[in-house]
Amino acid sequence: MDPNKIDVYKILLDYFPDIRLFLTDNFIGKIWESIVSQYGSFFRFAKNNNFYFNDSNYFTSITSYLLKDNSKRSAIKSKDLLKICKSLKIPKSDILNNITFFSVASGNRIHLPKKLKIDYDFIYGVGLYLAEGKNDKKRRYRSSIANTEPEIVYFSVNWFVKYSDLNKKDLKFYITTPTNCN
Repeated sequence: MDPNKIDVYKILLDYFPDIRLFLTDNFIGKIWESIVSQYGSFFRFAKNNNFYFNDSNYFTSITSYLLKDNSKRSAIKSKDLLKICKSLKIPKSDILNNITFFSVASGNRIHLPKKLKIDYDFIYGVGLYLAEGKNDKKRRYRSSIANTEPEIVYFSVNWFVKYSDLNKKDLKFYITTPTNCN
């Protein structure tokens, strides 16, 4: 393994128990097959593994994630998925190899690279964001870098494309000027 690359998915799964994610349809099928072969039904599985507390919302969220119809499937929190897979003896490596994307609380999909190379450009971009970046408090998932130098603007665009799996066409740019500008 390249010592300059970090496993983004592993870090998110290990350290952020409430992060929401989606998995491949084949992996969902594997989970269902394991549940049916080991327990006979999802209800028995949930009862034997303490998934069914008297909180029907919790039970419903787990079952809605495991729906076979992926158009109706919701995201699952990593802590719940890890608990399900641990009880079914499905290795964490299988989870890591079957993540399709992450989801924020609003439901927006976040596509992240599985491996991230930590190099000069990455650190430079983080430094640039720390020095001149901000998050929009009204629009929770909007970040910006305030700079008008063409080299910095081009670097920022290329940085977001390189490190976030975004296409240039997915980025939006706004030019703002101070109100007291003549």
